[in-house]
Amino acid sequence: MLQVIRDKTQGFFAWAVILLIAGIFVFLGLNDYFGSRGSASDAAVVNGDPITWRSVDAFYQRVLREQEVSIENEQTVKTQIVAALAQRLALLMGLKAQGFFVSPQQVIELLKKNPAFEVDGHFSKEQFKTIMANIGYTEDEYVHELSKDMLRNQVPVGLSLSLLPPKQACIQAVELLEQTRNLRYLVIPAQQYSVEVANAVSREDIKHYYETHQTQFAFPEQVSLDYIELSVDGLMSKISVTEFDLKAFYEQNRALFSKPEQVHARHILISTVNEDQEVAKQKAKKILEKIKQGEDFQTLAKAESNDKLSAQEGGDLGWFGKGEMVPALEQAIFDLKKSGEVAGPIQTDYGYHIVQLIDRKAAGRHLFEDSKELVEEQYKREKAEKQFAEMKAQWIKLARDNLGDLKPIADALRLSLETTVLFGRQNEGVTGIVARPEIQTAAFSEQVLVNGKNSELIKINESPDLKESTLLMVHLNKHQPAHQQTLEVVETQVRERLVSDHSAKKVKTVGEALVASLKAGTEEAPELELGWTTKSSVRRDNQEIVRAIIMHAFKLPAPDTEQNKASVTGFVLPNGDYVALEVTKLKLGDMSKLDSGTKTAYQKKLTEMQNQIEYGLYVHDILSKAKVKFFDPSE
Repeated sequence: MLQVIRDKTQGFFAWAVILLIAGIFVFLGLNDYFGSRGSASDAAVVNGDPITWRSVDAFYQRVLREQEVSIENEQTVKTQIVAALAQRLALLMGLKAQGFFVSPQQVIELLKKNPAFEVDGHFSKEQFKTIMANIGYTEDEYVHELSKDMLRNQVPVGLSLSLLPPKQACIQAVELLEQTRNLRYLVIPAQQYSVEVANAVSREDIKHYYETHQTQFAFPEQVSLDYIELSVDGLMSKISVTEFDLKAFYEQNRALFSKPEQVHARHILISTVNEDQEVAKQKAKKILEKIKQGEDFQTLAKAESNDKLSAQEGGDLGWFGKGEMVPALEQAIFDLKKSGEVAGPIQTDYGYHIVQLIDRKAAGRHLFEDSKELVEEQYKREKAEKQFAEMKAQWIKLARDNLGDLKPIADALRLSLETTVLFGRQNEGVTGIVARPEIQTAAFSEQVLVNGKNSELIKINESPDLKESTLLMVHLNKHQPAHQQTLEVVETQVRERLVSDHSAKKVKTVGEALVASLKAGTEEAPELELGWTTKSSVRRDNQEIVRAIIMHAFKLPAPDTEQNKASVTGFVLPNGDYVALEVTKLKLGDMSKLDSGTKTAYQKKLTEMQNQIEYGLYVHDILSKAKVKFFDPSE
């Protein structure tokens, strides 16, 4: 579900991510000063408006839903969140001050067009509610944030409609990007000098290189671990079931496989966010009286309700069961008995509600045949969780009596004793269990690495319904301290490196002499029995020629065609080979020879670039005028 929102929603989620990676520290000049929270309620103030720690914490919880954040990085992430929210608020305030505005109707229309909230091609209130629950937003919060995002987008959208690049800019771009060049180049392989160089490398050369580059031949500290692992999923895979077991479980747990009672209702909300409590209550009472006198509920909801999302549907809240709504509101709706019956005003944190029951579905029960897979899953999980808890308690007792040996614990619990690969403190490139930060921390802890004891019980939560769903314990298997490899061990490696370095120097010397002779207009060095490669009408996007050759070719100035003199350069490739390169002819791109589609594509791209520049300057001007103050939470 979260992937759907990431793939399809181009709203404030993308905006939040952009803020967190867009160089916000350059704008704000922040340092990582976060420490203890203290009693301050505000994290920052922008033009007099506060950003509360509560909003920072709420945003941080949403970040945690999307990615793991280590303890040591928590304060850094929160610093970035405060900066991002401050930048965002400053921009929105600046836009409003300049007269930009988004109506509630515009927000609702955009929301309904979002494919993420559609079912069978139509907007679904239930789908919207489900996604909001998964991403940690209330419906009102999402609508409010979407309106902010729409406000921010008015400037770049407006620019895209008003800015067009000058015709001359398009012509120059085409001349530059569509140009072609004729090339002639020679690749001198470094390897052709390797035999000559290798014969000249002495034992003294090898020894000297080793002594002056010892850090290159140091072996980092590494460890491997023995470990035992217990998981709910692992236990589930070993549980066998029979038809009899499943049917008995089904009968004993009717509630698990029952359809809960559901109601379909409407509501009208009179918000107290920007309204006096008593005024809002009296307004709600008047609306309720109108309904009792026969006025249409849906018509009044569209006209009066402050819940703009449901108001567009006549206050429709869709179908829901118990536990899905604000308690007071939910209770009032479930207390209604007949279709069309109304109640209110009901007070919640959002304001005063008037509700109307549309329909009701009685509780039911899924047939065993229709829910057999779910029954089996639940049966195995219940058995596994019970077994997991029992084995955990046994494990804790065994660990007290076996501080320095995992095998007795493994044998008693009938768990296999596994061994990891060697890995280091940097943990680069490793996969599997040793890639987990909890294992990394335990492996290099004093208890395991120095004292040779078993680690503490490592608890990993991979299930939202459990405190932990995997238990691990590790013991040091092998410790390989950081050490300097001897010359005898690395002599071949040192020799190969010297041969490679000397070959590269040799070929570079030869190549530079060749380039110098080409620039002087003399014949190239006769001892090079190598063939030149000639290519005509080469474009920037050529895929057949080595990319480095293309890049250098298009950096060269145009050749002097009047003097019949090529542009010449030389350079070393990453593998040590040397390239002598000539550009003998340059032909500019011609706008008049492009098809209409390509011309349009160029104009569109140049427009986008111009818009980005203009928008960047516009935003910079707004942010530079903002008055932002940050509060150290430790104060």
